[in-house]
Amino acid sequence: MGRDLGGKVLYWVSAYLINGLLVDTGCKHTAEEMVACLQDREVSEVLITYYHEDHIGGCALHQKK
Repeated sequence: MGRDLGGKVLYWVSAYLINGLLVDTGCKHTAEEMVACLQDREVSEVLITYYHEDHIGGCALHQKK
């Protein structure tokens, strides 16, 4: 996933799903994409590695879904 402006990706965002553990949630701008990607997968826990927007930006949407 990435944050783009005018079709050019400004920075890339990574998150990992390991046996139901989601490591980071990506940024707010990619939250919908991440939720759609995980739609058919089980997420039982979320681990946030540190407090930067590209790691925590999708937390609220993931919690809501």
